[in-house]
Amino acid sequence: MNNNNVKPGETGQVKITYHSDKKSDWDFVIDRLPVSMNDNTNRNYRLIVSANIQEDFSSLTPSERSNAPSIEFENKTFNFSKLAQGENVEHEYSFKNTGKSDLLIRKVRASCGCTAIITDKKVIPAGEEGSIKVNFNSKGKMGNQNKTVTVITNDPDHPREILWIRGEVVK
Repeated sequence: MNNNNVKPGETGQVKITYHSDKKSDWDFVIDRLPVSMNDNTNRNYRLIVSANIQEDFSSLTPSERSNAPSIEFENKTFNFSKLAQGENVEHEYSFKNTGKSDLLIRKVRASCGCTAIITDKKVIPAGEEGSIKVNFNSKGKMGNQNKTVTVITNDPDHPREILWIRGEVVK
């Protein structure tokens, strides 16, 4: 098929090039692309594209790798034990950049809307500390809870760290 017209009974192809460098996002992303057919803009036709955007560390030299940032969490799991339904609990995950260059916090994302996240800073120089504050809201929750917070960094050995929030919500 050499044109944009597909006749009844024919098939066609749509070629999409995804430029992740223009996305300004990291990890799992979803984009909804509007599509118009037969110049009809009244319908909500769209293509859904998902991607997992990761930094490519494969070209780092041994010297660059030895001078890279390194994130080290004090603890990656917070267990709030038992919490009455409707109550909130906060926890602060502390970490340190034990590497030799600036650590960049590229993205922090919770597994559900019930967990609010606050990052104290996005650039952590070598040898310095940072933290990620989490607020778990138990409203509408019941029973055992296992929630995660994903942290995306420029650490070639730990580009994606998972923090856990666990506990039981009771009446």
